[in-house]
Amino acid sequence: MPHEISGGAPADKRITPVTDSDMQAIQSLRAAGVGEASGSLGDSAYRAIVAQRRSGRMTAGRRYESWIDNVKTLARSQRGGQLWDTENSSFVRAMGFEVGAGGSAGGFAPRNALLGSTTVHTNATIAELSIQYGNDDFIGLDLCPVIETPKKSDTFFTYNKRDRLVGPANDEVGDYGDAVEIEEGRGTDTYACVPRATKKKIAASTIANQDAPLDEMLDLAEAVAEIRALKREERIATLLTTAGNFATANKSTLAGANQWNSAGGGNPLKDMQTADAALWRGRGPSDTLAYSGLAEYHVLARHPDILGLFIYGGATPGLATPDMIARLMGWDRYLVGRARHDTAVEGDAVSYARIWSGFFGVVRVMRRPSIRNVAFAVTMRWLANGMLGSSRGIVTKQWYDASQGFGGTYWHEQGEAEHYKALSDDTGYLFTSPTA
Repeated sequence: MPHEISGGAPADKRITPVTDSDMQAIQSLRAAGVGEASGSLGDSAYRAIVAQRRSGRMTAGRRYESWIDNVKTLARSQRGGQLWDTENSSFVRAMGFEVGAGGSAGGFAPRNALLGSTTVHTNATIAELSIQYGNDDFIGLDLCPVIETPKKSDTFFTYNKRDRLVGPANDEVGDYGDAVEIEEGRGTDTYACVPRATKKKIAASTIANQDAPLDEMLDLAEAVAEIRALKREERIATLLTTAGNFATANKSTLAGANQWNSAGGGNPLKDMQTADAALWRGRGPSDTLAYSGLAEYHVLARHPDILGLFIYGGATPGLATPDMIARLMGWDRYLVGRARHDTAVEGDAVSYARIWSGFFGVVRVMRRPSIRNVAFAVTMRWLANGMLGSSRGIVTKQWYDASQGFGGTYWHEQGEAEHYKALSDDTGYLFTSPTA
């Protein structure tokens, strides 16, 4: 399919019809301002892109609300509903509903923020409203999926790349001759999961003094889980945007007129075809996923060479969604990374930046762990079976320290042991500086 694509304006170029569903996605993006040729785009534009990233799946907001419900259910089930209410009756009565602990990604909390009882209580509050910034959907585990391992470190087998691509020069067999023997080799590789964890505390007096709608026990667990997810995203982004992890023939740095937002527009279709042709594939089930930062997607979304290959109602749609670009190239998905992080050292003035920025990549990704398969990278996660608090390798602990503070202190800790492992450097392709 990709070899049929042509750019520019030839009379015989292949035109791809745009569906009504595509146009609905385009209209929501354009209404949010994504289609503007220049200027700063508002947050609604970014939100619209994220909403379109996984068409048909639960939205980030619904996933967040579902996560909160699961946390509360888990807390009661692990501690026993009556015991949980009894131990925490002082703040359960204050809030009017159960509090939870444990879970995974959610909102974003300031680092090194130790809350006192006076910071969560005012003379009067609105019980239905509080303000908290949230980071955007992480894409790292989509590109570097988890492989659960029974051991913290171990060895796995590899097959020689050439074995299935070359045969004997002469495989003829005489009447009484023997078949020509073929030979294959095996190799090994290793992994070593590195334990990492973070924790946070909250004073019991803070919980007892909080006003609705605050839920400091939930925030305690959520803040730790969010930072764990953020650190994982940073490490996977580093793995997938480091040129040294890609084969020599599977990377390119674009400059000047070759960049996609240069005066001439470069040639993104040809570049993406080059990347697609360079990918090696395995025998097992896998997907081809493209990824980039938000700025790179914005350029491709309104690039004339791409828009010229789509038509709706006799005219070009004016904007291309990530799904349209992926479908054009025959890829399974195009993920747009828009999550932010603070690049400054803790204690210094904040410096916000996108985690994914300045790159465009394509990689082969395993749909599930399988033998005789190949992919660019995986997240090796030690299951830590038998370890207290471990759930499929995510180790969570929560405890109460009666000796600390007035009324004691609650602690929440979460960690994991993972290795972000690059497997096959020729199953991915990386463009550095595709846009200026």
